[in-house]
Amino acid sequence: MKITCHNKDCKFQFEYNGNEMWTDCPKCSSKVIIKETSSRDDDDNSRFRNYLRNWVRKHPKYNPYNFSKDDILGKITSKYRLLPDFLIFGGTRSGAMTLQRYLIKHPTVYCKRNIHFFEYTITNDVNWYKSHFPTENYKNKTEKKFNQPLRIGEQTGTYMFYPEVPSRVQKTIPNVKLIAVLRNPIDMVFSRYNHMRNQGIEVSPFDEAVNMEIKRMDIIEKDEKLKIHNPFFENSMIFNYIRHGNYAEKLKDWFKHFSREQFLIFTNTELTNDTAKFVKKTFEFLDLEPINNIDYIKHNVGEYSNKMDNSTKKKLEDYFKPFNEELNKLLERNLNW
Repeated sequence: MKITCHNKDCKFQFEYNGNEMWTDCPKCSSKVIIKETSSRDDDDNSRFRNYLRNWVRKHPKYNPYNFSKDDILGKITSKYRLLPDFLIFGGTRSGAMTLQRYLIKHPTVYCKRNIHFFEYTITNDVNWYKSHFPTENYKNKTEKKFNQPLRIGEQTGTYMFYPEVPSRVQKTIPNVKLIAVLRNPIDMVFSRYNHMRNQGIEVSPFDEAVNMEIKRMDIIEKDEKLKIHNPFFENSMIFNYIRHGNYAEKLKDWFKHFSREQFLIFTNTELTNDTAKFVKKTFEFLDLEPINNIDYIKHNVGEYSNKMDNSTKKKLEDYFKPFNEELNKLLERNLNW
C-alpha cells in the first residue's frame, strides 16, 4: 500500500508491503503508524520470525548482525580507530536526532547514532566502541581533501538520564565536546508517552500514566527503602516520563565532571524557530566552517492520536515549575518554560 509520512516537513510517499504496526519513513526516519494491519498472531511468517528471534536470543554468538562486513572490519581494525570528539544528547524526543542529521551533511563530520556504549554496553572493551568510528588514515585523507578538521561524534539522546554516564565519559574521553538539546519538559513528557504508546509499550491513558508516576515518586520520597537500586539501563528509561524532565539535576551531574566551556546547550524551540542559526552555532562550536546546502526538515517526528487534558497540563506545569527555575539559575538564562 502507499503510505504518506505524517511529518508536515516531509510528506514523503512510499510503498509499504509489510505487516508491522509501524515503519520508518525512508526520508526523515519518523515512525509512521500503519493503519491497516493484518492480525499477526495467525500469520505463519510472523510465527516463524518469532521462533527465529527467540533462537537468536538463546544463541547470541550466531546473531547475523555480528557478521556484517562493516562490523567485522571495524572490530579487526578497532585499535587503529579514533574516539569521538563530541557527543550529542538531551531531553527525550528533543530534536537531537534532527541535529545529527543536519551535522552529517558537512563533509568533515562523522557522527554515529545510538551506540549506547556509556550506558549498557560499557562492559565491552573500549576497542569495541572505537570500532564504530573512522581510522586515523580516514581522518588524514578527509582533512587533506577538505582542508578542515574531521570531527567525529556520537548522538545518543539518553546519555542525559543515566547517572553513571558522565563519569564514564570523563574517564574515556575527558576532552570531549558536549552538545545538549533540551525540550520543554511538558512537551517532552507528552511526546515520550506517545512514542511508547505507538510502540505498544504503554497502554494507560496519558493522565493515568502521569498520576501513576507521581504516586510512585511520592512513595519513594517518603520511604527510601522502597527505591529500586537497579544499575541496569532500562530502570532509568521505561515508564519514567516525568523524572526525565528535571534537567537541572541531570546537568549538575555532567558539570561535576566537565567544564562549562565543553558544553553547547540550547533548546528544541531555538533549533526549530531558527534552525540555520543554531546549526551554524554548532559547527562553530566544533571549529568547523558552516555549510549552507542543508535541507532543514525535521526528523523522527511523532504522530499523536490524542490530546493533553488541560488539568493534566496544569498539574505538569506546577510540578516542573521549581525544576525549571533551578535550570534557569544553573544556565543563567530564562528559558520561558
